[in-house]
Amino acid sequence: MAQLNQTEVNDYQKRRKYYQDNEAFLLNAKKSNFYFGGDNIFLRILFFIFLINVFLFLFYLVKGRGAVTAEEYKKRVASKAAEAKKRVFGVLGVDQSQVSEARPIVTTPSPLPEFGYRTDEKTFEVYAARYEVSIYMFGAEQIYLYRYTFSMVEDYLQELTREYFYQDIVSVEVLQQRGIVELNDSRKKILSTVSPHAITINSFSLVTTAGTGISTSFIGGDTMQGINGMKQLIRQKKMSLQ
Repeated sequence: MAQLNQTEVNDYQKRRKYYQDNEAFLLNAKKSNFYFGGDNIFLRILFFIFLINVFLFLFYLVKGRGAVTAEEYKKRVASKAAEAKKRVFGVLGVDQSQVSEARPIVTTPSPLPEFGYRTDEKTFEVYAARYEVSIYMFGAEQIYLYRYTFSMVEDYLQELTREYFYQDIVSVEVLQQRGIVELNDSRKKILSTVSPHAITINSFSLVTTAGTGISTSFIGGDTMQGINGMKQLIRQKKMSLQ
């Protein structure tokens, strides 16, 4: 068996500590809601058993060491999300001159609560274990989608690409929902009646003649403005093809 050199060992230890610190941040919160497993009861039970073991391990690992702060965690999320912009052209196999019909749509990192999250009792911000970033780029004949999904607590990365030809796009659907941030059982009823504590969950998708489309989640930023610009471009392209 090949032996790792000291540089490889050091790199592995740094990455291991990075993910452990992030997981400790998500777990180390009194009265926070940390949820796994979606609606599947069996998966929830398995995840909670796993969570208990992870918590016990992290308790001894993190005890006596400075925990990651909320600001530091957000910086780490932003840093990992920035990788999407660096990778998008290589993964799509295009250069900037080929996607210059309109300004790209780049969503802010959207949390995926089904993979674990915690909420801040003061700011009601959601800190997730996994996030996704979507980038839409506009070529002369088609729209390119690149989706970058990453984890803050494990060495996980997923990249998805898709192309939509303008003539195949039927509509652009936008969905806005308001959801309640749950902290614990004693405060759910209070939060459900206080609108400032609700969060807006946005998504949009391109529907094609085949009835297919991939939903893209986004939170704030300039995404809505970009969607309106995309709608206008699609109308122009479809009119020019008539």
